[in-house]
Parts: sequence; structure tokens; C-alpha cells
Amino acid sequence: MDQNCYLLEKDGKGILIDPGPDGDKIIKETEGIEITHILLTHCHFDHTYSLNKIRGSKLVVGSKKCSSNMIRPEISLSALKSLPDASCDIIMEDGEEKDFNGIKIKCIHTPGHTDGSVCFLAENCLFSGDTLFYRSVGRCDLPTGNFSELEASIKNKLYSLDDEIKVYPGHGQSTEIGFERKNNGYITE
Repeated sequence: MDQNCYLLEKDGKGILIDPGPDGDKIIKETEGIEITHILLTHCHFDHTYSLNKIRGSKLVVGSKKCSSNMIRPEISLSALKSLPDASCDIIMEDGEEKDFNGIKIKCIHTPGHTDGSVCFLAENCLFSGDTLFYRSVGRCDLPTGNFSELEASIKNKLYSLDDEIKVYPGHGQSTEIGFERKNNGYITE
């Protein structure tokens, strides 16, 4: 599925973002790091697939809709997969900032790919899930997707960030906000 999972680590403690299909690899790569929190950008199974395998950390979601949509196979697209343990420990509000292990993370609600999609901003790094990709955007033809909402989320929230903010998407290569503002073929300023 070519899904990206990210690890933010500081002083031996880590935060996982979107633990996708390869749980064994995630476990191996994080050996020796205490995973304290798992952050989800949205409910789709390719971003939550390994939750049950690596659970034990606090689950953080950026919206109530993400939490409720995870257990609805018709929305999470997990009809053929096992449903994750969706009991959330922390639900972040739009614009809320929390300190996880000395790493400040801000939640930015970005509906469009799904109605519960969010991005997480940690210093100058934006973890965009399936909202914004290199020269592209997330699909809007899946359940709860809406292109008008996606366009507004990107134009009003993400494109207002500094040009130098590095974007780490849910699939594909990284990019920068300034580059996307000028070169994204789907949503321009």
C-alpha cells in the first residue's frame, strides 16, 4: 500500500504517526524506544492497520469523527480487514497543542479526504496524512470525502503555514508548503 509511518523520538521515548500495514517492521524499527503515543491522521485502515499489534501506547486522534469512523468498515474501508481497537485516550481539538515527551504537536483539522482528517504540526514538520501530497492531494471519492472541504482545508489552513514547513505525507515523498503552494496541480493559491 506504500503507506508512510513516522516515528518522532526524543530521549528514548517515541510517538508513532499512522502505523500502517507492516506491524512487524514497525516493531523491529522501534526496538529499544518506548512508544508512548500513537497519532492518527484519519480513519482509513491503511493508516490504522497495525494498531492492534502495537497497541499499549496511548492512542491520540485529532477528531471525534476519526474515532467513530475507525469502527465503521464502510468508512474506514476495512471490510476485509480486522477492525482496530479504537478506544481513544486523547482526542485533540482543532488548533490544540500538546506536549508529548518534550515534543510539541499541534493538531490541525483538515476535513476533505475524510470528514475526520487532521494534520499534525511538530516544529517545522507537518504530518499531512492523506490531505496533501507531493504535487497532489488525497482522494475525495471515498466515504465522507469532499473536495470542497479538502480545498478549503489546504488553502485556508495548510497554505497559511510558512513556506519552509516540511510536509511528510501518508504516501509518497516529502515536500514543502511553499513548493506545493506554487506547484500543486490540484490546489493553488
